[in-house]
Amino acid sequence: MDIIVFGFVVFILIVHILEHLPKPPKINLQQEKINLDLYLHDSQILKKIDLMTGQQFENFIISILDRLGYVASETATTRDFGADCIIIKGSTTIVGQIKRSKKKVGVKAVQEVVGAVKHYDADKAIVISNNYFSEEAHQLANSNDVELWNRLMLMELIQCAKKIE
Repeated sequence: MDIIVFGFVVFILIVHILEHLPKPPKINLQQEKINLDLYLHDSQILKKIDLMTGQQFENFIISILDRLGYVASETATTRDFGADCIIIKGSTTIVGQIKRSKKKVGVKAVQEVVGAVKHYDADKAIVISNNYFSEEAHQLANSNDVELWNRLMLMELIQCAKKIE
């Protein structure tokens, strides 16, 4: 009987804690003043993406991934241990580093996401950018099984998202 009471008390405590945890913000592109119409011409979409802040770009990528059937959530803004988001597809957990950049993305982004794999107990790692990656970033990504999604892959993602109503 004592075990049943104890279990019930633990259950109530867990429910209480979960109810009072801060809720992650819903991604609302309008609220972020992005107002990015996926049906614009591809070059117009890229121009708007290039003008986004880093945080807006992260939110945009997460919303695109959600639209494509992934479960994507933002990590803490600070002390994220190298991951900007956690992406789940089926039973696979992926840590993601999202970089909006005016120039090629270097090895630092790859190093950060490699460090996040173990911390978040992830199966895979990915770096997503609105730009391209340096040769060194490609080399480090290849030796650590990190996927790099550059500007071209970003457009493919957007094209896939356009097809989903």
